[in-house]
Amino acid sequence: MKIRKILIYIPLLCLFIIYPCFAEEIIIGKGTYDWEKILQTQNNASIITTTIRGQEKTLGISISTKKKPDNFTDMLLSFENSATDIVGNFIAVNIPEIRKINSPEGQNSISLETNSNLILKPVHSKLFYPGAEWQEAEISFWIKTIPFQEEAGIFLWKGVLEIYNKTIPQTIECSIRNQKISWRFINTFFSSQEETSINIIDIESQSRILPDKWYKITLLYQADPGILTLKINNKEEAIIHTTASGKEGSIPYFFKLGQISKNLIYIGHGFTGYMDNIVFSTKTDETTVTDKNLMAYIETKPLEIEKENVIIENISYLADIPQYANISIDYRTSKKAMEINQEEWQPISFFPLQKGKEARFIQLRIKLDAIDRDKLPLIKDITIKYKNIPPLLPPARISAKEVKNGIELHWSQVKQKGIGGYRIYFGTRSGYYFGSDNTGKDSPIETQDTYYTIKNLEPGKIYFFSITTFSKDDKERESKFSAEISARAGSF
Repeated sequence: MKIRKILIYIPLLCLFIIYPCFAEEIIIGKGTYDWEKILQTQNNASIITTTIRGQEKTLGISISTKKKPDNFTDMLLSFENSATDIVGNFIAVNIPEIRKINSPEGQNSISLETNSNLILKPVHSKLFYPGAEWQEAEISFWIKTIPFQEEAGIFLWKGVLEIYNKTIPQTIECSIRNQKISWRFINTFFSSQEETSINIIDIESQSRILPDKWYKITLLYQADPGILTLKINNKEEAIIHTTASGKEGSIPYFFKLGQISKNLIYIGHGFTGYMDNIVFSTKTDETTVTDKNLMAYIETKPLEIEKENVIIENISYLADIPQYANISIDYRTSKKAMEINQEEWQPISFFPLQKGKEARFIQLRIKLDAIDRDKLPLIKDITIKYKNIPPLLPPARISAKEVKNGIELHWSQVKQKGIGGYRIYFGTRSGYYFGSDNTGKDSPIETQDTYYTIKNLEPGKIYFFSITTFSKDDKERESKFSAEISARAGSF
């Protein structure tokens, strides 16, 4: 039985010994380096994740379609750091848990449950201040339901309006009804010619909301010509005309909020799931699918490949690139992390990949662009294959003999490729090579020959010697010390 065990183990041991001869690799995006930890610059890019069996999994990096605040933005909640309105027009008076759940536009989302919702108080809002009259408006957000939900509340505003000598309750509400997105406006649209109002306006999606999937909900309003538009994932779902007839061509009713109201907005009442990137705007965003701003730029930190210098053989990447989208990657390498900024960027399509150049650190620059918001490129991971550089060999067969006023050294030539020369270390104690001759020439001494005479040493004193080799391309790359020898310095 013992013999059988030995016969089984020997091949495994052989494989372990042979393995270092093959090219090594590091994988960026999974395994060696995760995207979340290595990004130095991240301009308009998002880390895309998904949830599989309750576990969050990173898919890669893509272009962020997150709306940037502009002069028309009334509120923007991105939840990247907190539930703070970036614009500063709203205050969150009740904040649900913010969790690291990636949406298509960010790395954090709010977690909503039936008894936990987000409550917003407008302080400088143009859309929800008392007596506001909308000319243009856009409300958009991302939602992801967790369980199957037939009915759920998403958005709720209530107020009171005094008009035509009447006190009228008002409601703006968005909810899931029969798995569809439904917006309802109660007593918010009025005629400019007669004392009438449209009691209720409903606009409902055609698509159904399925669980565990992100949807972008967008409501657009234009006072002229009087149109409400509902979109899901930038696709038009329904259009309603805010006129007495409900048809195009009639004089549109105007939109007005009441002066008597606390104007609190409830987000996620009766909803279980996640929401992200809630945006209110006083201008409708009719961006077409040929948006030239769909571009992202990413730059990694300098990444250590190995503890010693290596030679990079190949760089490849795994990605999804739809039609009319593009991904380009540049790289640069250096032996020291602090020196990498001095190197030129090289495209990975350029071959050979600076083959033969030794490096310990690598930095990557990635550009993604597209013209269709629904067809964005996704870079999953980048693989860098490299070879370890064989260590330099120290000289052998070193000999030393006493000569007048010094010691003469000889050694065998190291016939390894890339040898730049030899360094002679010496001193008056074994293993301590801090010596110098009487002329001030300190250890180590460099030479390209296989012999050297150190003169002006203290006569009769014993000196210890060890010799190394150094690289032709990199003088800092050096072999281990040779075997130590000693000799007594000759007299004058």
